Amino acid sequence: GAVLGALGARTSVDEDRARVVCTDGATVGKLLALAGADRAAEAWASARDRRHLRNVATRLTNADGANLRRTLDAAESQRDIVDRAVAQVGWGGLPEDVRSVALARLVNPTASLAEIGELCDPPVGKSAVHRRIQRLAAIADGDSGS
Repeated sequence: GAVLGALGARTSVDEDRARVVCTDGATVGKLLALAGADRAAEAWASARDRRHLRNVATRLTNADGANLRRTLDAAESQRDIVDRAVAQVGWGGLPEDVRSVALARLVNPTASLAEIGELCDPPVGKSAVHRRIQRLAAIADGDSGS
């Protein structure tokens, strides 16, 4: 424990099992190298690097999956808004710019807002698509004064 402490490592002593536990990964590699176990130090560092890369990849995959689920949930909600707005005023009762976004959403159920905007003529940005969907929601809720 004292040697590891001198290296600046965070350690704890497990008296029952007669061992010192080092919770600082970089220090483990240094200690193996100091002990002359160069191949063991290299193998340990390589395994540590692989674990780190795998953890990063898993985090990114999980984040991508969560983002995709949120996008699909939002698109489903937007399709419901379109259906309710059309039920309120009919397709002819929707302003042209709102109607084009509504049609693009129905025909492209998994498209992002940016992709929906690219389908409009002329193309518009995500914020314009979002505002038009908000207008659709107002119409769907019976507030056709928007």
